[in-house]
Amino acid sequence: MTAGFFAGMVGATLAIGGALILIPVWLKVGVDKDVAASSTATLIFTAAMVAFTVALVNGIYEDVSIFVMLFYLILAFVSAAVVKGKFYTI
Repeated sequence: MTAGFFAGMVGATLAIGGALILIPVWLKVGVDKDVAASSTATLIFTAAMVAFTVALVNGIYEDVSIFVMLFYLILAFVSAAVVKGKFYTI
C-alpha cells in the first residue's frame, strides 16, 4: 500500500502513469511478473475513470452529447474484444 501511494505521488508529479513506476516496484518486492503485468489494465482503467469523472464534474464535456460518449465507450469495448480475440487465442 505504501509503494502504491508513493508511486502515485511520483507519477502525478511527473505526469506519467502510475503503472510505469508501480510495476517495477512490485517486481522488486517479489510480486509475480504475471500478476504485475495483468494488473496494468486495472491501473490504467482506474486512472482513466478518475480523470474522466474530474473532467465531467468540472464541466469539460458540456458541449459533448451523451450519445457521442456512449459511441466511443462501445467502440473501445468492441475494439478491445476484437484485439483480445485476435491475439490471445487459446
